Amino acid sequence: MNFVYTKHSTTHGKTSWRCVQYFSLNRCPATVETIDAMIYAVNHQHNHEDCYEKLSKNNIYEMNVSPK
Repeated sequence: MNFVYTKHSTTHGKTSWRCVQYFSLNRCPATVETIDAMIYAVNHQHNHEDCYEKLSKNNIYEMNVSPK
């Protein structure tokens, strides 16, 4: 399955990523943490279906718009 993440924060070279569905009503808890492009921690606990195909059809602007 393919999921899409968005950057949450970067501190001391560590970047935290959240599933893009975190900002929806279901607040998906899946996360990834990276250091210099190397994945070192992953929470695969998504609470929704794969959303990559749906989001990849949108342009970048639409993918980055916050829900109203």
